[in-house]
Order: sequence, then structure tokens, then C-alpha cells
Amino acid sequence: MKKLIMILFYIFSIPCTYAQEENIFTWNGKNVIEKSQFMPLFSSDNTLPPSVPQYVLKEFTLHTPDNQNTYSLKLIRFDNCDYGETAIPYDKFILSHNGNILIDCIPESMQTVACQTMNKNNAYYLQIPLEDNAFALLLGGWYYGYGEAPETIIVIVKEGTAKIVFDNYAYAYKYQAPPAFSMEFVDDVTWNEDHFELSGDYQVPSAAALKTRTKHKIWREGNMLKYKSWK
Repeated sequence: MKKLIMILFYIFSIPCTYAQEENIFTWNGKNVIEKSQFMPLFSSDNTLPPSVPQYVLKEFTLHTPDNQNTYSLKLIRFDNCDYGETAIPYDKFILSHNGNILIDCIPESMQTVACQTMNKNNAYYLQIPLEDNAFALLLGGWYYGYGEAPETIIVIVKEGTAKIVFDNYAYAYKYQAPPAFSMEFVDDVTWNEDHFELSGDYQVPSAAALKTRTKHKIWREGNMLKYKSWK
């Protein structure tokens, strides 16, 4: 009996390494209520002096999962230089619906979702279905190859409304593509600081690097995106 008590004491004295799962946002009809702990990473002042040029790098038409509605996504640059890169960074994105601007955001330099998908997708965005008329839009930041992980932004879109619900650092080490989307990631990539020659290239973090860092996971569950973190 004494041995059993000691075993139980040991089990319950071990710190819990897994945080409780939680929703990234909540639904309120067609509207979305964000949670402050997931955003914003940066405060965004969208008021630009008239002298700042704006060039449309890319423009995409996004369809709802039921193909009954469309949205426009514009990626904007503040210069028109040709960097000779396959995926050119951009400085701003605008999400519109029927000519009405829903989001006009100036984050840090953005690029593709390569680092959020373990280099399995080099597109400018991921679209994650949530409901027939709702989806999540994931945008990835420019990865310098060391220091901080790239910025990652998630927008929830439904019935002519849109809201940013996640804006933070994210560098994936596990990934499952939509529609059954999931991404496990870290927000610290300092293990690459001595590899400047590899700047911008995705590298899988080692087991030793992951062991010392807080891990995070975002995944789709029904019409919701859920989150947890652990050490």
C-alpha cells in the first residue's frame, strides 16, 4: 500500500506538459470574436503618406467552399524592384468582398507559406475550409533563416466579414494540408543562427532543438481552429 501511495504521489507531482486545448476564436453568428492572446504580434498603422507608392504584386480570387461567393486578395509592394526571386516578398495585403475592403493590413515583410508547411507548399496563402460559406486564410511571413520565426497571420472569413484571429511567429515541424489542416510549430529558430549561408531555406529543427523549446499546435476541428502549447 505504501508503495502504491508513493507511485501515485510521483505521478501527480510530475508537471503537466500539455496545456488545455482552446479555440482560437469564437463564432457569433457570421461574426468572429478574436482572443487577445493570439494577436496582434505587431500594431499596424495602415495610414500611408500619399508619397508611398503601392504596386499590386499578386491578386487572387478566393472562393467559399460551396463556390457560392468570392473574395479578392491583393498583395501589395511599396516598390517595384525585380528581386529575381520566385516568391517575391510583399508589404501589405488587402482582402475585399464585392468591392468593400474587409482587411487592409501592413504586417512585417510577408512572402509564402513555405515555413508554415515544411516547404510542402510555396504558395502565397493557405485556404482552410470551415463551413460551406466560411474559411480560414493563412498567410506566411518572410523567413530570414535565423533569429525569430516568420510572422504568421490567420484570417477568418464568412458572409462578407473577415477578422484576423492569429498574428504571431510560427515555424512548422509537422504539417497536414487542408482540408484536414494541422500545424505543429515553434516560435524560436535560433538553432539556425550559425547558418547564415542557408538564410531563407527551410530546415527541420533537430530533436535537441525541439526539446528545449515550447511547441505549439493549431488544427482544424469542424468549423473551428483549435490551439494548444506544451514544453
